[in-house]
Amino acid sequence: DESIRKDLIYLFEHRYPFTTKNIENDEITIHKTLILPLFSNFILVEEQEDQIDRAIAIPIDYPQLSEDNEF
Repeated sequence: DESIRKDLIYLFEHRYPFTTKNIENDEITIHKTLILPLFSNFILVEEQEDQIDRAIAIPIDYPQLSEDNEF
């Protein structure tokens, strides 16, 4: 059916990319505004010189971290 074919093309060429981009933008916003500020209060991140795009996350104060309800 031509109508169904057109609807499917529109769905895959327009709606899915639009929705995917919105979800990605929302994830970036949540990460920047909620996760990073909270994370940086409790975790020290050390970059690894021998590995590109790798880091080690070390708790700054583990007892405080383990008791923080928001974290």
